[in-house]
Amino acid sequence: VSYGIIAATLIIALGITLFLKGSNDDKSIALKESTGNVKVSYVASEDMTQAILGGGASDSLIYLTEKEIVNDYNNSIFSGTVQDIKNILIDFGDGFSEYRAIATVSIEKMIKGEEKEGDKIEILLPTGIALDGSEKLTLEDTYVIAKIKVGMKGIFMPIRYTEEHYFEQNDSKLFLKDLAEYGLMDGMRFAVLEDKDGQIINGAFEGVNSNSTLEEVEEYIKALMN
Repeated sequence: VSYGIIAATLIIALGITLFLKGSNDDKSIALKESTGNVKVSYVASEDMTQAILGGGASDSLIYLTEKEIVNDYNNSIFSGTVQDIKNILIDFGDGFSEYRAIATVSIEKMIKGEEKEGDKIEILLPTGIALDGSEKLTLEDTYVIAKIKVGMKGIFMPIRYTEEHYFEQNDSKLFLKDLAEYGLMDGMRFAVLEDKDGQIINGAFEGVNSNSTLEEVEEYIKALMN
C-alpha cells in the first residue's frame, strides 16, 4: 500500500480535515509535481477560524515503541532552533481543505542523518500553528508540535520526502515535496521542544520529563539508536 494512500486516510482518521471557504490565490504556492486541482496558499493564523479544538493523545495513532520512533522511519534526528513558521491552506476543492504549517529550522547538532550543522531546512508540520501563542488551533494528536514557536529549541525527527509521499483526494494528488523537503510523521512523537521557561514538551519518551534538558533528551535518544 502506498504511503500516499495511508496518509490520505490518516487525514480523515485524525480529524484534521477542515471545511473552509475563501481563496488565497494572491499567496499561492507553486506546485511543480502535484496534479489535479489542488491549491496551496499561505494564510495568517488569525484567519484559521474553523480548526478543531483538542490536542491530547489519541488512540487514532498507530502504537510505536520508542525504538521504532528513532530507528524505523529512515528519519533524520537533530537539535536546532526554529527560525520561521508559515501557515498554509491546502485546498483540494469541493470544500475539502485543511491547515498545515511550514517551519524553518536551523540545525545546530546532528544526531542521525546526512544533514550538516548550520543547514536550514523546511519541515511540513501536521497542523496549522496559532502564532499568537493562544494554541486555539491545537488539533487532535498534535499536542507537542502545536506548541512550537519561532525561537524555540528542540530535537526534531523528520523524514525527507520522496515521490512516495503524497496526499490524494478529489482526483488530485499533492506531492508533499512540493511544500517542503522534510516533514513530521505526526505532531506527538517526532519532536521534543523546549519552551521559553526551559521546560521540555514531550509526547513520546517515557524517560524524559518536563525538567529534563535537551542535552539529556539527546543522550536518551542516542541510547535508543540501533
